[in-house]
Amino acid sequence: STAQMALEEATFETKTINIEFEVNFPYSEMDKVMRLIRKHRLNIVSQQMELECALQIAVRQSEADTIADLFKKLHKVTVTRYG
Repeated sequence: STAQMALEEATFETKTINIEFEVNFPYSEMDKVMRLIRKHRLNIVSQQMELECALQIAVRQSEADTIADLFKKLHKVTVTRYG
């Protein structure tokens, strides 16, 4: 059928919906925060590393709640969700 042929010739694009978080923490917590980021392969959108650090990260929508909970368990770390 024509519809079948159109589907076979079509190219599909998969898009991931990301949620952004800001993670704030003192420099002393850097190792713990970065370990979580590496372990879960999170994308750092922007960062500010000083005495007080701020990272903006992008997380798949399906994993957003789990990732937020992991950061909330860290002492002295705050997480703000955007979107």
